[in-house]
Amino acid sequence: MAERLDVLRRYVTTHGLRMTRQREVIAEVLLSTPGHLGIDELYAAVKARDGAIGYATLYRTVKLLQEAGLAESHDFGTGGSRFEASHDDHHDHLVCTRCRKIVEFHDEAVERLQEEIAARFGYRLTDHRMELYGLCGGCA
Repeated sequence: MAERLDVLRRYVTTHGLRMTRQREVIAEVLLSTPGHLGIDELYAAVKARDGAIGYATLYRTVKLLQEAGLAESHDFGTGGSRFEASHDDHHDHLVCTRCRKIVEFHDEAVERLQEEIAARFGYRLTDHRMELYGLCGGCA
């Protein structure tokens, strides 16, 4: 966590901003929470730590975390963006369209196939996201 907060501090300083206590609290909550948080879930967790933080500060700080490469936003079609800490290891997502459960997975065979498909069409992949939608075992 300390390393990630240092990345944020450097980013903020480099861009002529200040590292406020509110930004630090939001960063700590988002970067330490596993999974994918909706903005209201993130707001509730942040408010539990510091009741003075408002939505505007939350939105600005989440955007800052994304710009600094520390957080990612996903739209799984579940009614708004969901946020997660950026990972060093790549993963894809399975999303249940009924209960909205999200499962992260990594599969080397899928990764190889994506590279092969890109090469077949003359592309060199620099990044990708895969989201598979369906019904989880509990909803099927």
